[in-house]
Amino acid sequence: MNTFYKKYLLEATKYRGGEARPESQANLIKLSSNENQFGPSPDALEAIRSSLNGLHEYPDNDDSRLRKALVEHYQNKLEVDHFFCAPAGSEIIELICRAFLNAGEEIIICNPSFIPFKVFSEKMGARVVQVPLDGKTFQFNISLILKSITPQTRLVFLASPNNPTGNIICRSDLEALLANLPQHVILVYDEVYHHYVEASAYSTAIDFVNRNQNILAVNSFSKVFGLAGLRLGYGYGPPKLVSYIRCLLKPFLNSTLAISGGIAALNDEPFLLKSIRNNTTQKRLFYKFFTEIGLKYWPSEANFILVKPEIPVKAFCRYLLAQGIMVRPVQIHDEPYVRITIGVPAQNQKLFQALRTIHENQSLIYQGISLN
Repeated sequence: MNTFYKKYLLEATKYRGGEARPESQANLIKLSSNENQFGPSPDALEAIRSSLNGLHEYPDNDDSRLRKALVEHYQNKLEVDHFFCAPAGSEIIELICRAFLNAGEEIIICNPSFIPFKVFSEKMGARVVQVPLDGKTFQFNISLILKSITPQTRLVFLASPNNPTGNIICRSDLEALLANLPQHVILVYDEVYHHYVEASAYSTAIDFVNRNQNILAVNSFSKVFGLAGLRLGYGYGPPKLVSYIRCLLKPFLNSTLAISGGIAALNDEPFLLKSIRNNTTQKRLFYKFFTEIGLKYWPSEANFILVKPEIPVKAFCRYLLAQGIMVRPVQIHDEPYVRITIGVPAQNQKLFQALRTIHENQSLIYQGISLN
């Protein structure tokens, strides 16, 4: 190996995102990547079109317009200096890792959780300590997280709602975690799916940020705002931490189109409410249908649901794909599961029909026998 290569970078976990839509399957129902099935905000599309003639000019150097729009979106509970922006939520995570991690230091993640926590930390040469979620309920074990902290720990990553399980950490547990977190540790709180949460026990990071606690929130425009292809994300935290992270930001990091589209999406409240209402209503139909056919599932506070098919996951996903529906197989504690995005009504009805067929013909589908 060449001496100028970093060994830990070569050995770091590689992230494999959800598969893209095959070009030959334009009508595929893609319920595998937790995207907003309504598409982008109409106002965002119009703002992007209106910005095209200005592409000969550089975008905002410090994302000031976008950060001001975020202040309004959060109803002035935060200020401009609380925010930092980057091309996607995953870039926000990477910025945090670059800012606070050195080779040989430690981070703590829950297992399972969002894979990029591990990916970006390992690329900095950090040691990843995994704390398992409860094997049956997937609930967080706050006491075990705290027991896993050492003098070398720098970051604790927590996603709420958690991907791929959909569960949250309640406010009281979050308060307990932060109250007992040593001063040399920062909690990275991924709240990308927070718009979908119904549980009253849930809390974003806002109150804790305003108390100047060691917490950084991660957010994205890829989910409820429907702008996954545009690549835009943001984080917020105490100004003392955010100003340090901003030292890493490149000039003109976010494009004119992303900034304009993001601002318009933040201001398109009718689209936001429509997306949230659809998720809430359709999620209840998922629960009812899954119960009817005996498909084991875990209640979710996000726009996806984790299920455990009775037949092998590979056969389950293969049959759905043959019906024009793509879902996401996932491994949790060496056990196979499937994560299904909640779509719009027409998509969900087609999914339910396919799932009913699987339920009624399990042995044939397991054997790969055509039902036509």
